[in-house]
Amino acid sequence: MRRFTTVIALGVWTAVVAACTACSTDSIVWGSEGAAVRALAESVIDDMQTSGDSPHVCEDVALDLKSPRAWESMAPGEPERYSGEEWADYADLSPTWLINLSPTEEASGMAEVPIFLFLRGAGDDLCVAAIEWGELSTSP
Repeated sequence: MRRFTTVIALGVWTAVVAACTACSTDSIVWGSEGAAVRALAESVIDDMQTSGDSPHVCEDVALDLKSPRAWESMAPGEPERYSGEEWADYADLSPTWLINLSPTEEASGMAEVPIFLFLRGAGDDLCVAAIEWGELSTSP
C-alpha cells in the first residue's frame, strides 16, 4: 500500500511539473496580460540595446528613444493598468497599461533613462505609445 501511495504521489507531482513548464513565473504573479506587458517591455529593452530601435513602438506615435546606452541595465518592473487619474498627461494616447522600468545594479552612473513605458492594446497587439524619462540618482 505504501508503494502504491508513493507511485500515485510521484505521478501527481510529475503531472503538476509538466503542466507548469508551460507557465512562466510572470503569468503566475501578474496574470497572462501582465506577463504579456512584461514580455513586451523586456523585448523593447533588448531591441533598444541591440539596434537602437524597436518594432514595438505604436505606428501612430513618434517617440524619442534616445541612445541605446540609455536602455542599458534596465529591467521591466511591475505592470499595471493605466489610470488617467494619475497619468492624465498621457490620456490622449489611450494607453491601456504602464510598466515601470528599474535599473539593475550595473546602471549606476547613467543619467537619463526610461522609467515608464505606456502601452496601448492587449495581448499580441501591445505597442509602446509613450515613454516617461527620468534621471537616476547615483550613489558615490
